[in-house]
Amino acid sequence: MLSKWPLFVKAFGCFSTVLSLVSAVLNIYCYTYPSLDPQNCSWAVSDDVASSTAGRRSALGEMLAGIPYFGDLYANSVGRASRRTDDIRMLAIGDPQIDGAWPSTGRRKRLDIYGNDHYLGHIYGVMKRRLQPSHVAVLGDLISCNWVSDSEYFNRTYRYATRLFRRPETPFPGTPGAIDLLQRRGIAENGSQYAAWLKNGVQTREFEQAGQYAFDDVYNWDGAAGEPLFVNTTGNHDVGYAGELGYNNMYRYSRFYGLPNYWVEYKSHESHPWRLVVVNSLLLDGPAKHTPLYEAQWQFLRALAAHPFNGSTVLITHIPLYKPEGFCADPPATEYFTRQNCPAWDWDKLGNLRSQTLLSPDTSQKLLDAAFANGRPGIILTGHDHEGCITYFARRGTGAATWSASAQKPANYTTVVKEITVRSIMGEYGGNTGLLTGHFSTLDDEWQFHYTLCPFAIQHVWWASKVTLLLAVFLQTVSYFL
Repeated sequence: MLSKWPLFVKAFGCFSTVLSLVSAVLNIYCYTYPSLDPQNCSWAVSDDVASSTAGRRSALGEMLAGIPYFGDLYANSVGRASRRTDDIRMLAIGDPQIDGAWPSTGRRKRLDIYGNDHYLGHIYGVMKRRLQPSHVAVLGDLISCNWVSDSEYFNRTYRYATRLFRRPETPFPGTPGAIDLLQRRGIAENGSQYAAWLKNGVQTREFEQAGQYAFDDVYNWDGAAGEPLFVNTTGNHDVGYAGELGYNNMYRYSRFYGLPNYWVEYKSHESHPWRLVVVNSLLLDGPAKHTPLYEAQWQFLRALAAHPFNGSTVLITHIPLYKPEGFCADPPATEYFTRQNCPAWDWDKLGNLRSQTLLSPDTSQKLLDAAFANGRPGIILTGHDHEGCITYFARRGTGAATWSASAQKPANYTTVVKEITVRSIMGEYGGNTGLLTGHFSTLDDEWQFHYTLCPFAIQHVWWASKVTLLLAVFLQTVSYFL
């Protein structure tokens, strides 16, 4: 028996060494994966910036920059500062939909939830360090269910803020400025007072005033140094569809995640203005559960349409605009509450909007008219369809001209706007982040937008990197004493 001991020790040592190598490869991949696909995982760089950056590199830097993978690692560490420009650098994140635990939830499910939070947080941390975005936009469905209690809503928001999208400490970590924005708008301290405030605003047409929504040159809600402007977007899993959306749903979303509708104008007094417009698309189609919520939403859209602006627009919302079947994974589908799909105690919802994959054709036209009334080129970022999709909306002329959808960029149109439905960051879809770069071309006298999708891997790869690391450390420790 003792004669077999050295063979066992040798085999054990070989196994621990192999596992350590596997763990090293997995972890190196997890923390440097964007460098394996730098074309899709980097901001688009204009020719003038690229030539300027290349001119400042040393001979050694030039040599390293030309090496696949290692050159990109060098460029995003040592050479990163030289790539900063005034471009729009927006990190777009689709539908994280974080789940939650109940008293009856088993340990395995709780571990899965914990791991999924840190999987998503890992992706954000890697991309944020690499790219230093000017803006981060989460395109709705921040959590997985709008029917949770207030305490569970708070718990998921806290996880969202401390595990997924970590920021420096704020009054409520990770939701920068959300509470302050409510206070600045005079919104009260609970759902009932919020409802009274909203009804009064609708009656007095207060929500048709641009001052309710307008901000100028805001690059950070809370002033934390080096942090991007963080944009949360209402999704159906956060507040519900219009036919089920109550006042408390909107109040608690606004309380923790910020205003559901607003715009921020940048460089308004310069030659190349642009603006960020955030729209709560869940209340654009009805019938709605509470008419004042629906009316307030359309007062916002009228305020947006009436507000003069001469630059390009980046429109952010959750539900994609209408296009015929075949354009995207989700075909047009709208469902209303009926006696068959609604329990008897909830029949006050009968006839209300229950769900939708796309906005209605008429609503889509009005949203495009309001956001892009000036005829300048722009771009739309949406979520909802987890598979992701790209569509072009174009029109000839202005005013009452009709927008038409196309899968390819059309020619000979007055205005063309690109809609990007960002593929979900969830593990089953590959852990994606969208990169939107906006660069103002002095030659064409307009903003030009470039979008790529940077995938990570399914969640099992991240789990494997952690499990093999723990096992490798344990086995190497045991091998040392053997």
